[in-house]
Amino acid sequence: MIRRITQSYDKIRRLPGHMIAKQALFSIKRAIRGRYYQIRDGCLSSQPVKIRPLKLCPLTFDWERLDCSRFADETVKNLTQMYMEHRFDLLGSGWIKNGFYNNAPGLEGYRYEALEIPDFHEGWLSALLLKCDVDRAERYSRLISPEYVPIDWQKDCKTGYRWDARQWYRPVELARLAGADIKMPWELSRLEHLPRLAIFAFLNPAARNQMKQEFVDECMDFMRQNPVRRGVNWMCTMDVGIRTANIALAYSLFRALEGFQFADDVEHMLTEIIFIHCKHIYQNLEWSALLCSNHYLANICGLLYGAALLPPGYRREKWLAFARKEYRQELLNQFYEEGSNFEGSVGYHRLSGEMAVFTGALIEALSGSGALQGLNREERSRIRKIGRFAADTMNPDGDFVQIGDNDSGRFFTLTPAGSLKKVEDAVNEYISLSGYPYQQDEMYWDEKVNSPEQLISAVAAFEQMGSKPVFCPFTYSLVRNMIESAHSAEASGRDDDSYDPVRHLNNYDHEQEILRYQNKWYIGSNGYCYENGDILNQGNKVDLTEDLEYVGYHRFGIHIYRSRYLYLCINATDNGQGGNGGHAHNDKLSFELWIDGQAVFQDPGTYVYTPLLQERNRYRSTKAHNCIQSGIEQNRFINTFAMSDDTRCELLELKQQKIVLQVIFGEIKQRRSFVIEKEKITIIDESNRTFRCRSDDVAISGGYGKLIRGKS
Repeated sequence: MIRRITQSYDKIRRLPGHMIAKQALFSIKRAIRGRYYQIRDGCLSSQPVKIRPLKLCPLTFDWERLDCSRFADETVKNLTQMYMEHRFDLLGSGWIKNGFYNNAPGLEGYRYEALEIPDFHEGWLSALLLKCDVDRAERYSRLISPEYVPIDWQKDCKTGYRWDARQWYRPVELARLAGADIKMPWELSRLEHLPRLAIFAFLNPAARNQMKQEFVDECMDFMRQNPVRRGVNWMCTMDVGIRTANIALAYSLFRALEGFQFADDVEHMLTEIIFIHCKHIYQNLEWSALLCSNHYLANICGLLYGAALLPPGYRREKWLAFARKEYRQELLNQFYEEGSNFEGSVGYHRLSGEMAVFTGALIEALSGSGALQGLNREERSRIRKIGRFAADTMNPDGDFVQIGDNDSGRFFTLTPAGSLKKVEDAVNEYISLSGYPYQQDEMYWDEKVNSPEQLISAVAAFEQMGSKPVFCPFTYSLVRNMIESAHSAEASGRDDDSYDPVRHLNNYDHEQEILRYQNKWYIGSNGYCYENGDILNQGNKVDLTEDLEYVGYHRFGIHIYRSRYLYLCINATDNGQGGNGGHAHNDKLSFELWIDGQAVFQDPGTYVYTPLLQERNRYRSTKAHNCIQSGIEQNRFINTFAMSDDTRCELLELKQQKIVLQVIFGEIKQRRSFVIEKEKITIIDESNRTFRCRSDDVAISGGYGKLIRGKS
């Protein structure tokens, strides 16, 4: 704790005077506002908003130009049924029905009995809310269809642990009992399934009215059970921002359907909901002069999407102008010039990249009406490079390499990516589905949660004018539709980049001192072995150097060699976040390797954050990665989302078929050399201390909360 305070003090001392003053003023205003609302909300309804009877202004989409060709009928049918039955696969939970039932399967032995409401009789909301909030909740209830079964928005559906909607939203309370994960209700309450529901409504005209009503019911149900500034789902402004964007996009897609209208009272209430969300975001910005992360970017992007739909006069112009200015600043601050993200995590690059790209498309759309200034050349260039980084860090299996944390976070999840399989096969594949309740004849949609394809496709709409991408044509066409609503294809075409460091190869060759301890690995095209010659895997003999290419992101700290039969991604990242290490792992000089489409070494991923702190630390530890193991952590853990900044990685030599990297922490110096030849890769490990090569066996996490059986 003392070290943490000392580090923060040192960072504050280095800030310029005007930034210290800005931080002080921001903190004082936030504290005063928070105290005022805490006193006020103690005796009055927290959301006494009176909205004039005006309607939202939806974003403009032309369904005839939105490409739905990749939506398989069976997938759409399965997912539609799941969403309509309120069954959601949240962070590896499996498709659990989320309501007031005690059907939680548990997480590694942790399971709790939640509140059950078998009969939603009149007055049931009184058991959930403060008395002062019940009348307001009933206003939302009047717009909900009688047959609708409420969702339990406060529950972790894995363990059954439940938060309290009567509790004021600050401070953030993770969970009072072990195993419970606050990310579960947060993930559900992002409402990322609602835009999909609008897409499915287009694909199934016969069920459009039913899906439209489901959209209305869920929005109203959320608001009646989650009064603003109360409960778990207003604690994190990032999640409020993502929820705002998804409601706004889903509403716009529904409104774009031919002949589609909402009733006037629904329109007025939706306007109120968007306004409440935007006001909450603006008053609870996760800004800091010391560190603005993906959370603040989500605040800005959500505010832009929400304010874009508000009628004139609803603080729309103020919020749009503020968010546009902050968007530019955070885009250029949080993404390096090479396009990589400053968090030190490939998973968070995808999350922040989706925010940046989809919001960039919105800015372009709004620029057509003069509401905002469009993207300039520097911003468009940064967006294109975000997509290139995502493409280069995608392994042959179609997933991103899991360097650093991965919480499976998304901004939108439009195109389903994954496979429909027998439920028994899914249960056998994932350790994390132990105890999952299912029926034998069920089919299971297994979402490919680590796919960067949507981000790459969205960026392609900025870059590949007139051509369709390989992956997600709907995403591509949606972003193109937004861009072209303000510009012609020619006007918004690709600019030539004046600087592109991504594929620049420098022939470093530094003189090196000889380190005392050495070890060699030989990884061949027909198998691989360690120094003792034990063959661990067999494959086909191939030429690893055929069409060999090097791609380096030197600011982020990853180096990639790939050819027709090889994918080698080497990690030499820093701690990210300016040294804070919130989403970094102790994985320096680790690597991911694929030969002839088969995984030889993979990063184990993240598994979970706060519910199992021992597992959190195990998955970000040095022992969990194929680093050079010297018996101590590369960086010391300060707390769940911070590490000491003790490591320094250096590039010593870089040639067409050879790279030498070094990491230094404390008095330990480690060096790893990779030499790529036609039929083998030689890895030479050196250190000034004794070491071992093998990492501890941990099950690979195929996304947050998902453990793959038999894969380590």
